[in-house]
Amino acid sequence: MGRFELRETDFEKAWNTMCSWLSESGYQPGDGCTYELYHNHYNPSPEHIYIVDIVSLLNLFKKTAVSEIQAQHFHQIYIILR
Repeated sequence: MGRFELRETDFEKAWNTMCSWLSESGYQPGDGCTYELYHNHYNPSPEHIYIVDIVSLLNLFKKTAVSEIQAQHFHQIYIILR
């Protein structure tokens, strides 16, 4: 999960950050949908800022350099980016 404070034009950058982190981390996406969780409502914010989490489930194993799985049992975890 990554938490972001975004203007309307910043969502693409936030998603790119999450996707880049996932690619570089070695973790594999888990089963389930990636989603946005909003912590405030856009209109009342005088700065027009969204506070949003981008949540992606991950499998609890990493790829090795030769793409072998290091764990046989797959569990999903949350990684919190701050």
